[in-house]
Amino acid sequence: MSAKARGAVWSAPSCAKPIWVRTNSRSPDKCMQPDGAEGNDRVVALLTRHIGLDLHKDHIHGCERIPHEAREKHFRLKNNRDASANLAKTLGPDCEVAVEVTGNAFELYDVLSFHCAKMVLASPSALKRYGSGQHTDRVDAARLAKMMAMNAVPAVWVPPQEVRKVRRLLQYRFKLVQHQVRCKNQVKAILRRYEYGSGRVKNAASVLRALDHLSVDTADAAMLVSAAHLLASLVYRLTFS
Repeated sequence: MSAKARGAVWSAPSCAKPIWVRTNSRSPDKCMQPDGAEGNDRVVALLTRHIGLDLHKDHIHGCERIPHEAREKHFRLKNNRDASANLAKTLGPDCEVAVEVTGNAFELYDVLSFHCAKMVLASPSALKRYGSGQHTDRVDAARLAKMMAMNAVPAVWVPPQEVRKVRRLLQYRFKLVQHQVRCKNQVKAILRRYEYGSGRVKNAASVLRALDHLSVDTADAAMLVSAAHLLASLVYRLTFS
């Protein structure tokens, strides 16, 4: 009977294929199993599978380092909840996963982290210092898997859900402010052509007052009216965001 069948410490998912190795080591991180026939102890260990995932908008490219064969296995799946759930079923306590923080990395972490021994999110800025400058799906995923095997992934803190919600709100507000600044700059550029003091442009009402005092052509008038409505809308959103 196989070692796995005679008292293994975990049950792998039906689609996972853990790698079991018989050894004489007495390392505490290995599973001690008694041999009933001879009365001797036998040690059964799991070789760690290191997986790197390169996230994209529509798909995920993965690379798994096969420890006992010294080779890499590449795979690709869709970047959606169903595909992530199917990937989680193939993981187990013999897996360590590394993902670069891009796109929906935090959401993927929530799905996969409970199904593997270790999962690390890598800092994109720190990863730029590694490699030869090549950035293809295969190269990036393989680099993450190799760094995970070397325990050299530049990890970032994974915030809880409450912190992520606050971050999303702050990012949304920051984008609204940027949009407001761009809109004011566009208005000022139009008014400068008519030698109107751009420093008096502060809100939608000031834009409409400038339009009343100036004789502008049809195109500029349409843009100023549109900018006034947009500024009023942005002020409302910033007030209640």
